[in-house]
Amino acid sequence: MRYKGKKQEARSKKVFLCLLSSVLCLLSFEAEGAKPRLSTAIVEGVAVITEGNPISARDSAIKNAMRIAVEDIVLNSVKEEGLEIYKESLEDNIYKNCEDFIQSYKMLAEMQNEDTYSVTLQMNIFVDSIKKRLTSLGITTVSHDTPRILLIIEEKTGVFLAEENFLMLYSISEDAISKKLTEGGFEVIDRNAVRNKIDIKEIRKGLSGDIHIASAIGKYLNADVVILGVANVKAEIGEIKAEINAKVFSVKREALIVERNEVTTVLTTDKILGTAQSLRNAVDKIIPVLIDFIKKGLTEDRGQ
Repeated sequence: MRYKGKKQEARSKKVFLCLLSSVLCLLSFEAEGAKPRLSTAIVEGVAVITEGNPISARDSAIKNAMRIAVEDIVLNSVKEEGLEIYKESLEDNIYKNCEDFIQSYKMLAEMQNEDTYSVTLQMNIFVDSIKKRLTSLGITTVSHDTPRILLIIEEKTGVFLAEENFLMLYSISEDAISKKLTEGGFEVIDRNAVRNKIDIKEIRKGLSGDIHIASAIGKYLNADVVILGVANVKAEIGEIKAEINAKVFSVKREALIVERNEVTTVLTTDKILGTAQSLRNAVDKIIPVLIDFIKKGLTEDRGQ
């Protein structure tokens, strides 16, 4: 995420950060510090062609993409108030030298238009190096003592028209689960942190049960646990039925902690009220089990 109102000239308005789990499995090492911890991202960068010089514009587009990738790591590591206080320091000591924090990159695509040059890069980013630089500048990074849970529930109620990007819609069940998790002492990362940041196709792979993709998304957002689920609502004669399927993943171990399915029925002919009530009832049934397994999973994580 970027702080609101901040715009970079001649940079892509759309950032595709799709964590490649297969690469992360090979490159992300947290234990013993044997190798530097890397984050892998796919980012688009754009630059304006000036004085008819596309070569210079291409170089600028590459650096813009690198800057965006590094910015996202910083923005996810520093509290919002710190971003404003240390704005100039971050610019001079990190963003202007963003290429220093890129281990390697691969050009996936490039295109020249009449006025702009765009590139799409796959990059490996030195996460630890960025955090060490932040510390050397006296900038406090976010402490994650409270377990962080990334929560995304795709809701299929039939009330709203289907959209390709379901993250733009409100999810009753996701909101209800989020409140229960917060009451249970967890920090919840919701869909607001994911919009325009993680490729929707990757999220759908996680929803389908891809452990590596789910863990990779969680790593990028500094989550300890990822909960991905689908809630289906079906209206029948005189009743509304809700079914929630939720998968809980350990980010550290890249493992499925538990998969749970709950079904509830509300007797009503009011589809809107019945939908909301049946979903909340399903949440009430599923959440105690999820929290119990989350706690067990976190205990196993600490034991590694």
